[in-house]
Amino acid sequence: MKIFTAFNKYLGIFLISMIYNISIYAQETQKIDWQKDLDYLKNELPILHSNLFFQYPQASYESDIESLKKQIGAISDETMFIKIQQLLSKLGDSHTSSNFLYKLPRMYLPIVLETFDEGIFIVGTVDIDENMMGNKLISINGHPIETIVDSIKTLYVAENDSWHKRNVTNYLINYDILKYFGFVDKEKVKLQLENYYGIPDEKTVKAVHEEDIDRDDVEYIKFSGRKNKRPRTKAIFGHKYLPKDSLYFVIYNKCTGREVEQMNAIQDSLNIDMNEYCTTQPKTVKKSK
Repeated sequence: MKIFTAFNKYLGIFLISMIYNISIYAQETQKIDWQKDLDYLKNELPILHSNLFFQYPQASYESDIESLKKQIGAISDETMFIKIQQLLSKLGDSHTSSNFLYKLPRMYLPIVLETFDEGIFIVGTVDIDENMMGNKLISINGHPIETIVDSIKTLYVAENDSWHKRNVTNYLINYDILKYFGFVDKEKVKLQLENYYGIPDEKTVKAVHEEDIDRDDVEYIKFSGRKNKRPRTKAIFGHKYLPKDSLYFVIYNKCTGREVEQMNAIQDSLNIDMNEYCTTQPKTVKKSK
């Protein structure tokens, strides 16, 4: 019974993702049928999900959908993207979501952020003043960072603190999300900062499109020399120790187990083809007389 319930849940997730993707790609040639998509959310998702309303009441969910229907034609597709994502986040299930935020215009502030116990800090820059790195982000256009974070939290379900830290830093530099919440209105954005000594500073940056950002142009905070910048690797797991700075980097690029890695290691060490026994007929053994 548990297996069947789980299957229904993930089938629902797959179907909602599929219909959203179809609608998104269709917008290039025709207008999105928001009425149809919202009807799907209202009528089909509760059936496909094993327990959709474990946190958010069904009556409130349906009322929100009807409210969105009234806004069709009055708001942009980008605004509808965000509003639907906010609605799905209210359900409290991190696996029930949409890909709509990835269809925003992809404009970003030219900085890289990381969250620490002391706050949110700039750890990377793109073609701007590198002296900003290491500074604490206090506010954006005068809006306290805590206020902005509270708004951003409506876009995702954080089942743990690490998931929140990952999402909040990505969304904080998303110009269109900041614009939706009213924190920016021009592509030039003022950042209020604080350096290591607690001295306030302000820098103006311009939002840039993702296509104009070359990864090789991203400069990360340095420790003792250029070669000691944040290591990059496409491997699932990686590490680097910098003895001079007493730093040990652990890189974890993908949430997965080591099973495949271990099987490949065994295969290499034994110098055997793991598929051989599936494709080759077993040898006939002659019985001795």
